[in-house]
Amino acid sequence: MDVPFTPPPAGPGVWQPTPPTFAPAVRAGEGNARPFLLAANDQFDPGPPPSLSSPTYLAGLAEVRAYGSATSTVRTARQTDIALFWEPAINIQFVQVLRAVLADTNRPLARQARLVAAFNVITTDAQIAFYKAKFKYLFWRPVTAIQTGAVDPDASWAPLFTTPRYPDWPSGHGGVAGAAQEVLTAFLGPKAPDPINVTSATDPGSTHTYDRWSQITQEVIDARIWEGIHFRFSDTAGDRVGRNVARYAT
Repeated sequence: MDVPFTPPPAGPGVWQPTPPTFAPAVRAGEGNARPFLLAANDQFDPGPPPSLSSPTYLAGLAEVRAYGSATSTVRTARQTDIALFWEPAINIQFVQVLRAVLADTNRPLARQARLVAAFNVITTDAQIAFYKAKFKYLFWRPVTAIQTGAVDPDASWAPLFTTPRYPDWPSGHGGVAGAAQEVLTAFLGPKAPDPINVTSATDPGSTHTYDRWSQITQEVIDARIWEGIHFRFSDTAGDRVGRNVARYAT
């Protein structure tokens, strides 16, 4: 999964190691893994990110600058809670979702086993797909764009959470959430059989309740912006990649 990676020279839109440690990239080899079901690792390539002069990019930049800052004055308490809740690895919460679904003993054991297998195989293939794209397009993270970019640079800006050590486009959390939503919908429909309560180690005391899979996906997309580590267009692109992988595989 980790292979040596040397980023290209710094330039507008080009990923570079991020503060505070400026450590080398990780997971650079994940996009080259052998998928379970995909015909090719780049089968659902999202295409390049928006240009730096596009309305989509400029809107995404302005949003994450305002709402994702460690010292944001516009992010609400509820938005901060969602950011905290989804800060760790996304599988931590989805394990709780799967356990809640599997607790329904009225469903045949064989179908439950197929759900678990499909969920893990398809979300793994989604990760391969979006890491293939991340290290193809090498798009910079918000912290680099805001601190050093051409649009009103602010060297003092910092995200709410430390930026992961790999490129922005497309979002991995968005990709896993999109794939998970499609798998759960294929087996159970768009709604949870019963409301599901989920907790997070990084947001102690907070419980989020979901009765539709789409609620989880939307929270994940929002959280990555409010954490200051993704542009919204990267989150929605990841969601599309994950959904495409899951639809193909199911």
